[in-house]
Amino acid sequence: MPAQRQVASTSISSNHREDEYGGSLDNRARFPLEVVDAVVDAWDPAHVGMRVSPPIKAGGLDDSDGLEMGLHIAGELNRRELGYLHLCEPDWVDGPGLDDDFRIKLREAYDGVIIAAGNYTPDKSARVLRAGWADAIAFGRLFIANPDLPRRLAEGSPLNELRPEVISGGDATGYTDYPTLTD
Repeated sequence: MPAQRQVASTSISSNHREDEYGGSLDNRARFPLEVVDAVVDAWDPAHVGMRVSPPIKAGGLDDSDGLEMGLHIAGELNRRELGYLHLCEPDWVDGPGLDDDFRIKLREAYDGVIIAAGNYTPDKSARVLRAGWADAIAFGRLFIANPDLPRRLAEGSPLNELRPEVISGGDATGYTDYPTLTD
């Protein structure tokens, strides 16, 4: 059995285990990788992807080793030749933005398809795609506010402002009432 990687710090709010699922990076990555392996066994790696969110701080999660864990898991997913890795950047929940150094290291760790998501703008998307740090960009809130987002991006048209106060408001307001370019 290979030597276990040691955790650089102890600021881990979501995993305090002391068994084979806690402590080192290898141990803390064990459960999600066991799930990936089970799914791959039931299907095949080309149809499986995994979303990673380093170093997201939401819902009580706070892992000071989040970036290192993200790269560790990316390397493990690369060995498994998954269909894609979906990188959820933490800046959409007011977390720190990922820097280009992390994106470079992620691309080195994972040579398959990377789909990046987060607080992406058209300019940031173009820059990350041009650099080869991601193969596709996923838009969430920007798409909610701009139901015709592909057209707006293609034409360089102005974007609607998101109204975050009405998201998850219980009705169509904020989901289906944004104007399109043809309105």
